[in-house]
Amino acid sequence: MRRFILAIAVVTLTVAAGALWAQSGGMASHVTGTVVSSSSDSLVVRTESGAEMTFGVDAQSVIPSTLTPDTRVEVAYHSMDGGTYHAAEVRPMDSGTTTLPPEPSKLPSQEPSSASAQPTGNESLPRTASPIVLVGLIGLASLGAGASLRLLSR
Repeated sequence: MRRFILAIAVVTLTVAAGALWAQSGGMASHVTGTVVSSSSDSLVVRTESGAEMTFGVDAQSVIPSTLTPDTRVEVAYHSMDGGTYHAAEVRPMDSGTTTLPPEPSKLPSQEPSSASAQPTGNESLPRTASPIVLVGLIGLASLGAGASLRLLSR
């Protein structure tokens, strides 16, 4: 009977930890639209559906310094208490025109200089991470804690 209660407690803690992590803003939502206005503490974006969303901006927000009205952007944001939004990252989007890369035979055949090989510092990596890994690690830690408690109870 003790093992059953312990197993239920471990599962409950794992589920509660995952739910708290997701609620605390672990996963960001995304919206695209055009900038209406921006200031040091807020950003207003008109979405593609025509609605205007106001985002809070702070030191943790990643926003380009060249943001002007009518710029198309993608905003990664977190919902906050009270129905407000916090902008985590704002990325300008291209104007919608796609340009194909040149064919390899038409590329210049010069060696890249060392200056062009250096990163510029404003490049970002693609967002390919998944929050499921953290939830899995929490589950493994809970299983380890349960196994440790089982060994201690003997």
